[in-house]
Amino acid sequence: MTTMVTGEQVKDAMTKAGITFAAVRQCSICERPLFFERRGEDVFFDSNCECVRAISQVQPRTWEEAAAIINQRAEGPSKTALAKEFGLTI
Repeated sequence: MTTMVTGEQVKDAMTKAGITFAAVRQCSICERPLFFERRGEDVFFDSNCECVRAISQVQPRTWEEAAAIINQRAEGPSKTALAKEFGLTI
């Protein structure tokens, strides 16, 4: 059975656990974590890393986009670990 989460579940879990940053992957070159950042009711994605010359702005995202990152993973330890980054237990 495939476990799916909603944006509201992600938001609630991060808020309840007091999580500000959730790493979703690493840069393939410098291995710096790229992450979602919770700022109150809003969520942003930080794609900056050590190997780029220009620093980009942290990008506003929706909670549904954060949930989609989790939902795209195949069931198993990788998905469980990613969900844990957001404060979820699946």
